Amino acid sequence: FARAEDVTWEKEDTVCTANFIYREKFTTAQFSVNGMWIETVEELDTRSLYAPIQRYIDQNYRDYRVSYAEKATRHDRNDYYYIELIAKKKSTQPHQVALYFDKTGRPRQQ
Repeated sequence: FARAEDVTWEKEDTVCTANFIYREKFTTAQFSVNGMWIETVEELDTRSLYAPIQRYIDQNYRDYRVSYAEKATRHDRNDYYYIELIAKKKSTQPHQVALYFDKTGRPRQQ
């Protein structure tokens, strides 16, 4: 992340976390205390989601809009997408929905 901007670091017992702006997106990278990369979580543009995810939302959540999206790339290759939806109408229940998708865009359990 050579062009990262506004970098801040946090250290816990076994994990170091860097928060920064990369390519105009908020990004978080986690490393073990010995410097091994664990995962990177990148905020996504809610208007241009991965096509299989957008199709799933269009088919199954027509009364919702995407309010937040992120993609996690992990060292263990268990990559995922996290999407938050909010109802277009206040009367729609549940009002907020959180969805997880695997790296191919298939829905998965949380």
